[in-house]
Amino acid sequence: MEKGEMGENATGRLTTYYVAECMEFNRYGEYREDIHSAEEAVKIYQSIPSERLNAGKGIGLHVEEEDGIPLEFSLVYNGELDVDLLRDIYDQNQYPEVFIAARELSAYLPETKVIDTKGLLTEKTLEATVFADEMIKLEKNLDPDFYHTFYPKEAEHKEAIIWKALCQDGKEEYSRWLGSKIFEQKPELKEQAEKVCLENGLTLEEATVLFFEETVRLGRLPFELDEELREYMVELPLR
Repeated sequence: MEKGEMGENATGRLTTYYVAECMEFNRYGEYREDIHSAEEAVKIYQSIPSERLNAGKGIGLHVEEEDGIPLEFSLVYNGELDVDLLRDIYDQNQYPEVFIAARELSAYLPETKVIDTKGLLTEKTLEATVFADEMIKLEKNLDPDFYHTFYPKEAEHKEAIIWKALCQDGKEEYSRWLGSKIFEQKPELKEQAEKVCLENGLTLEEATVLFFEETVRLGRLPFELDEELREYMVELPLR
């Protein structure tokens, strides 16, 4: 999905923006809906004079559910984009498109006050993007046929991973999945790894999350790939 474009996303739901001159009472004053990009929504938003009604103009998002009825999410209101409030109200896993839209709008509205004390739209998003890239590489290596069958649109799949990875439970879910695939093929490795992790007060899932976090922090693997290790990797059933 290109930057700023909405539509049918990784969840399969139709997503569009709306702009209202009065966010509290949408049909009071100028109102536009079925807007398919953040850029277009921002242009319409900026064209509405704030002083005309002084009613609190803003930008929101419509997310169409299975029954065809769109849910309404207020994003920009009175010159603010409150990501903390969105995070408190909405589940990131259930409505990732809300946070994707918030990220897009923040890029097009640099003058807007963004309340994001957890850095959900900034540093963490960057880390999650790296995490998603690594997960996709691993998924392709583990089962390329499954990957290409179930994830034909890689950009949308990556977007879904990013927003799940922003949550701790999302990281742990991927860690459990990865571990199960590896240990199905090397069961003796699981016993050895669990022993080492236990000695260090960690579960396998926690150790895997730490590996990814350290990889992102360093910008490289947290160990050297010497010749002996490279030869070992060639023999792994994942390749």
